[in-house]
Amino acid sequence: REMSLRELGEVMAANWKGHENLHLRMLRSRTKWGCGWKPTDLLGREVLEKFTGHFVGTPNARGGKYVCYGLNSRGYIEAGRATGATPDGRKAGEEVSKNMAPSIGGDAEGITGVWKSWKTTVDPAFFPCGLVLDAMMHASSVSGEKGLLALRALCEDFFENGGCALNLNIHSVEELKDAQLHPEKYENLQVRVAGWNIRWNDIPKDEQDGFIRRLEAMPHVPQVSTPVVNEGGGIWASAKPEGSDGQIVVDPRIATGVITPQNGVCGAPDKPGTANFSAWKAAEFPYSRTHDLNLIHGYGAPYIIDVPWIFRDFDADENDPKSYDFACTDDILRRIREVGTEPFYRLGGAYEGALVKKYNIYPPKDFAKWARICERIIAHYTEGWADGFKWNMEYWEIWNEPDLRTGKDGGANGSFWRGSRDQFRDLWKTTQVHLKARFPHLKFGGAAFAGTGGGWGESLVKGFAAEKVPLDFYSWHSYTTNPSDFGKNARWVRKMLDANGYTNTLSIIDEWNYVSGWTPSDFKYSMTVEKGALNYKCAAFIAASMIELDAAKVDIGMFYDARSKGMNALFDPLVGVPMRGYYPFVAWRNLRRLGTRVKVASDFKGGVWSLAARDDGGCLGILVVNYTNDDNAHKPKRVTVRLATGESLKDATCHLTDRHYIYTAYDPEKNADGSIDLVMTPNSFVFI
Repeated sequence: REMSLRELGEVMAANWKGHENLHLRMLRSRTKWGCGWKPTDLLGREVLEKFTGHFVGTPNARGGKYVCYGLNSRGYIEAGRATGATPDGRKAGEEVSKNMAPSIGGDAEGITGVWKSWKTTVDPAFFPCGLVLDAMMHASSVSGEKGLLALRALCEDFFENGGCALNLNIHSVEELKDAQLHPEKYENLQVRVAGWNIRWNDIPKDEQDGFIRRLEAMPHVPQVSTPVVNEGGGIWASAKPEGSDGQIVVDPRIATGVITPQNGVCGAPDKPGTANFSAWKAAEFPYSRTHDLNLIHGYGAPYIIDVPWIFRDFDADENDPKSYDFACTDDILRRIREVGTEPFYRLGGAYEGALVKKYNIYPPKDFAKWARICERIIAHYTEGWADGFKWNMEYWEIWNEPDLRTGKDGGANGSFWRGSRDQFRDLWKTTQVHLKARFPHLKFGGAAFAGTGGGWGESLVKGFAAEKVPLDFYSWHSYTTNPSDFGKNARWVRKMLDANGYTNTLSIIDEWNYVSGWTPSDFKYSMTVEKGALNYKCAAFIAASMIELDAAKVDIGMFYDARSKGMNALFDPLVGVPMRGYYPFVAWRNLRRLGTRVKVASDFKGGVWSLAARDDGGCLGILVVNYTNDDNAHKPKRVTVRLATGESLKDATCHLTDRHYIYTAYDPEKNADGSIDLVMTPNSFVFI
């Protein structure tokens, strides 16, 4: 947080005077509504849903009912004159948003960003009397046959998704400015205003200025000759360079969203003062899942995290702080937070599948009491109960893999749950409903299914949907040797949630890693890849998998794992220093710092993954991965990387990780046309 609400109010009262740098940053921000940034778009949907829901259908004084209409005609000018400065960069007196369009600067990602935001935020059912979307477009963006086809596709998609009225103004800044200076030359120039055409010369100058300011705030997309990125994913008008195995074209002008937090982990750092603690801090892991921490003595095992270890006597008074032992859990969570990582807390118990006697994986005696015990644990860490803390710990997960080694309806062989599926449904529902009502500002979900949850998970979600159980997130696991499997599984989860009405429920994969199989020999080989001689292969696998998860719209990813033991692929198990598997997380940290994902096209058919991001100041980062599961592969690939703008990459610096190098900086081969060539051995990645 950069300033308090009071300080922000003082900046607004000064109309941004003396805060020019902040003003410019707010104007250029790509997180406004209209830029296609999902967190903002979901907030916008919540506002619209609550506002219109308050009025639509409410009786009015004339015996009818109120309805809502998404139209302010030309009232946005008068409303702007009466409105002071606003935190989005708008100054006092300037126009507010027109009809259902973004505010000026809110369409900085062009019509693509506007349409993404619209589809996420706006439900036509909110506005029974209709609504109007105004959109500005540069003339160059729709010129030629391809431009007309793109415009047609936009219009068709708009109306197929329940759109009512679409006002398109397609002009250039130069044209409108010249029309102001020489109105006699533009007697027939017309613009769209709230559903009708009006002559440019007939609208007042301040309204004309508004059209111009909106166009100036949008990205200009000039026509370029070579290369051009096709929205279909291929590359046209640019042949593959001679001697190259394929090319990757990056277009920094076309934003495709934000870089999502796929760089979470399961685990915790070693104690402060160690190299491992410093490496954790440098990596900027956004989240750390607490599951299985109680298996590591150095973290405080077994007395941490698990509900049965914190509240040891189930018959004790759950409202008495003396019934709880938080000491060791306080210590390890404090350590995680000291490196700047947010704990993602798993409520439940640990793995007992290999024990001759089971202790803590049977259904609790009283589901409602178990929910109240969880409530007290959360209150300890977020509200200071029982000499606790007021930490920002947003995510609370109910159980882990209740479906592992169980049949369709449950059974006696489960590794984490020795009850029926119906019993688990009742426990999850009871806890989910109770905790969400008690802590509406926090996020609750589960149940960390072993796989996508195609058996138990899908069935439970369908039942929850019928009973309108709130579900903030759905968590699942996946292990494979093929990064593309993660994308396939993620798309299935998203489709399943959406089909059951949970369109705003987050999809979170909080266990994933390289596993060739679960037989002793397969698992031994997997450990060689994860933390042995083939760790460079795991590094490439991790980098490619992150790209797959981001592309498949997974909201949060957490790699299993980064503990000092177990399936740790990041840190040397003896001394805790980073191995090659750590450096995909460094590259992803850098991409997240840049923030805005941009368009990438590749003509590789498989084996090569790529992703790029930029910031608002013109910095660009590109991640390229060459991964194969074939240990006999030895032929390197020559990968050409270029910018769709035709600009040169002569100043690019590359960081290479392969079997010989560990995130080593070098200057790539530079071509006369401004592109660069990467010579990538099998199982390597480069961050540019």
